[in-house]
Amino acid sequence: LTPSAVQGKISKLKNELADAESYARSANMNDPAERVFCAVFASYQRELQRANAFDFDDLIAQTVYLFRAFPQVADVYRRRFRHILVDEYQDTNHSQYALIHELTRPPGSDG
Repeated sequence: LTPSAVQGKISKLKNELADAESYARSANMNDPAERVFCAVFASYQRELQRANAFDFDDLIAQTVYLFRAFPQVADVYRRRFRHILVDEYQDTNHSQYALIHELTRPPGSDG
């Protein structure tokens, strides 16, 4: 577990809209490296919260969570933008797709 490998794995998980708790529930805790990774991921998230901060991957993921939890907030942005241009769409990851999906749903839709 190098810092680079941990950072990459956290980024990948956040881009899949997985958080530390959900990942830990499905992780193989018989693997010592997985246990350590889960602890580091959880600690990293606590430190971000304590600092009232987001990392780069949170900028998209937290927006998706916000829109899903508060559809009326998403509706403000759905009504604001008539068109959305996505450059390099073929390279979008799960969280980017989820954000685009949330923004392009009809205002007032909740599912």
